[in-house]
Amino acid sequence: PWVVAHLGHHLGVHAPGIRDDQAAVDTAHHLLLGHGLAAQALRTVTDGRVGIVLNPTTVWPASDTEDDIAAAHLVDGVHNRWWLDALLRGSYPTDVLDVFRTVADTDCIRDRDLQVVSAPLDWLGVNYYTPLVVAAGGEGNAAIGPGITHLRTRDLEGEHTSMGWVVRPDALTELLLRIPDDYDPAEVWIPENGAAYD
Repeated sequence: PWVVAHLGHHLGVHAPGIRDDQAAVDTAHHLLLGHGLAAQALRTVTDGRVGIVLNPTTVWPASDTEDDIAAAHLVDGVHNRWWLDALLRGSYPTDVLDVFRTVADTDCIRDRDLQVVSAPLDWLGVNYYTPLVVAAGGEGNAAIGPGITHLRTRDLEGEHTSMGWVVRPDALTELLLRIPDDYDPAEVWIPENGAAYD
């Protein structure tokens, strides 16, 4: 859902190619609400196991400055906590909502929506590719509100894919330890993982 909401409706680099803050916020919420409604419907017709696949990642600040740490926390909020908090805690992170409210109307979030979104999951899928390194300021590729945040992985040491993504298994380990500690899902699966090379 992050790809559809942010890359498709905010940055416009994926389908449908929209660059609109309001559309991104509306889409981010309605994708989760749609999941919750679909999960309810599935449970009425089957005893199959229901889950969702996200693409959370490890987010590291580019330095130990307060600005970079705050920027990394906010990017973690948009990329990870928005989705995981809603699904596994029944609430959106207030810091992310505050930023979203500076660029969009959040009236699409209605009473009881998050009860639907946070219905119990049998499993959580984690698609993982590369960590994010975040520096405050600059002209980055993932502005998420006032004050542009710059994301980069090319600066990290180690092997890089043809897409410029660093190969860091330790970031996957960190993520897989964090999710159970912070959210305690019933099961965690890795349905997609890998690297693109010429």
